[in-house]
Amino acid sequence: RAIAGYEYEGLRFYGSLGLAGAGVTTSISFGNQAGTPVTRTMVGAHYALGMEFQASRELSIRLEISQSNFGGMAYPVGSGSFNSGGGNLGNVATHSLNISATNLTVGALFEF
Repeated sequence: RAIAGYEYEGLRFYGSLGLAGAGVTTSISFGNQAGTPVTRTMVGAHYALGMEFQASRELSIRLEISQSNFGGMAYPVGSGSFNSGGGNLGNVATHSLNISATNLTVGALFEF
């Protein structure tokens, strides 16, 4: 990830931009009929804003909020993965997911 920031009187403000990865497995069922699970590895944009305060010569405190967006995935439900009494239900529906993650990090950095 790339980080850029600005320092003013012991406070550091920064932003970062990079890539993040996630592994997603999802499945759906109708009644007692289970569909085939779908697994996908997703890569998305990751960005963050943060602030760091130099509390002493050896200690700084950090607060950061970050967001990772992986986009969406969709797959048809029923096309061969579900059956009713031996017959294929066909394309009954589409299962869609939009995947993102938000993190709030509070930390302390000790310098030796």
